[in-house]
Amino acid sequence: MKRTNRILVKILSLFMAFALQVMPLIRSALMNLNQTLAPNGWGVVFRWVAGAAVLSYDAVSRASSIAVSPPNATVGQPYIGTVTYSGGHAGSVSSMSLSNFCLVNSTNLFNGLSIVYAGGNSASVSGTPAAAGTFAFTLKIFDGSTCGGGNSDTRSTSLVVGTGGGGGVIPVITSPPQGVAAQIGADALLSAGASGNPAPTYYWYRGIPNIATNLVGIGASLNFPLAQLTNSGLYTVVASNASGSVSAPAYLSVALTPGTNQLALNYTNYYFSGQPLTMFSYLTNVSTGSNVYKWQYNSVDVTTYSQAGNNFSLTGPQVTPAKSGKYAVVFNSVVGATAVVDQQLYYSYWAFGLPPAITNAPQPTNVTSGLDATFSATATNNSVPASTPQLPYYGTNTPLTFRWFFNGTNLVATQTTNGLIATENLVLHSVNSANEGNYTVVVSNYWGSVTSAPVSLTVSSSGSPPGIVTQPAAAAILVGQNASFGVTASGTGPLYYQWMQGSTTLSNDTVYSGVNTNVLTLTRAGLINAGTYSVVITNSLGSTNSIGVPLAVQPPPAIGVVRGPNGLELTGNTITGLTYVVWSATNLTSLWTPIATNTVPGSGTLSFTNPATGPNQFLKFQFP
Repeated sequence: MKRTNRILVKILSLFMAFALQVMPLIRSALMNLNQTLAPNGWGVVFRWVAGAAVLSYDAVSRASSIAVSPPNATVGQPYIGTVTYSGGHAGSVSSMSLSNFCLVNSTNLFNGLSIVYAGGNSASVSGTPAAAGTFAFTLKIFDGSTCGGGNSDTRSTSLVVGTGGGGGVIPVITSPPQGVAAQIGADALLSAGASGNPAPTYYWYRGIPNIATNLVGIGASLNFPLAQLTNSGLYTVVASNASGSVSAPAYLSVALTPGTNQLALNYTNYYFSGQPLTMFSYLTNVSTGSNVYKWQYNSVDVTTYSQAGNNFSLTGPQVTPAKSGKYAVVFNSVVGATAVVDQQLYYSYWAFGLPPAITNAPQPTNVTSGLDATFSATATNNSVPASTPQLPYYGTNTPLTFRWFFNGTNLVATQTTNGLIATENLVLHSVNSANEGNYTVVVSNYWGSVTSAPVSLTVSSSGSPPGIVTQPAAAAILVGQNASFGVTASGTGPLYYQWMQGSTTLSNDTVYSGVNTNVLTLTRAGLINAGTYSVVITNSLGSTNSIGVPLAVQPPPAIGVVRGPNGLELTGNTITGLTYVVWSATNLTSLWTPIATNTVPGSGTLSFTNPATGPNQFLKFQFP
């Protein structure tokens, strides 16, 4: 507790010079505190309010920052750090460069350290620093890939490399925190860097430092994920070590703007031509502040107001495609001799146009079953002219989207094209009765959409659906024998076949062949292949199923031998209707000779009597 009190005394004493400078501002702020802010907070809030329409937001990157964390390294000791870009458009970052070198690969930073783009809004720094000092570097941030195209923002920060060891050195702020203006819902980051020995510890406070009431963070950076209006205000960082402390202030401002994509660069408002438009913007500040609003159109000043002049209006006749462009407001706010907001620019693109028009609507069509059906639509794009300056999307670059629907709600195709006039076709291949119904197309651009009247597709029959002339027949075999099933079908070709075993769809393999023909063959079948077999036959007009027929698969029969009155009698039980051949030989090495061919009767009992009286005779049964 005593050590904490000593640090607090040092912090407060070192902060007094700064506090005396801003005390009139703080006193005014506390007297007129907006009750929506946190109890210990005050500051600058950019609040944008909608009238007929609201000026959108695009230039927060002008009040962005980058920070390296940790901000301190030591000579000869490995270092790994992260550079983070913060501001209203941090979510749009796609690439970064250092001194015109795109950071797609690791690039030398300074004195043994290298840097590479890490994706998102960050880059990675690593290596072992070889020299002490405060090293500043500047990154260029792009919303286009490979450091080209789109918009860019340039920001600087520094890394403090200490020697380590030695006597104590009071901290010195080498990278003061930069004020940040962030869109609501974006990440905001305040950061600072300081030298000193040992490396200082960083404490962040809201307003005047007070460990007991308003300490809000520890570390070189103070992050505000998904920043809100209540986060805006004055923040102070204190860098402290055993030798002393030093402090520096920074503002966080938060803007509230309309639309669905406020965090993206080049956010564009698409507004109907001919309708009056009023743009509003508000700067909420202490009552003693002097606020000035300057409005611009395509970077040319159009009017300057003070206090109540926070809107800019266009009449209906002025809202034309030719007046599309960049509209901006410049804020300036002064409290006493302090410029709280110094010529902060916010701008957005406004594109004035109309929904598309369908000039060639789809027509009803009648198609023979099995053929292709085509619907066609042509639409004009009532977009702003290509000559309109400083618009990211205009003229022939404005897309037209065609969405085709079946029976009102079933989306069947989406097509997008650029141009003032576009024609798209919906092609339905090999139609049948399931495709019959009503079709519509919805054509849309940035200003709205138009829907065609429903048109019908009628599918006429030509030919006949498949039918079964001859059903497959049941079969019974012994293990290792072959079997086949055949079917004769009628109907308009082409006919397509698919054989099934029960509910399993068959594929050609070492046992099955002809699974997509009218004859299914099984080669050297096993017990596992027993079951019910059927075939599904289809054409463009429908499908039909054959009956299911069984395949019985049994092991070879056991043969019994007894001596009867007429000689040796051989008997066994097996599948009715099987043909078997009896072969004879006098020894196992001589030729075998067929002596009888019989068929298993309906009883399933095979029998053979051998009347031979020779001294040696061998018999075998074969089931071909």
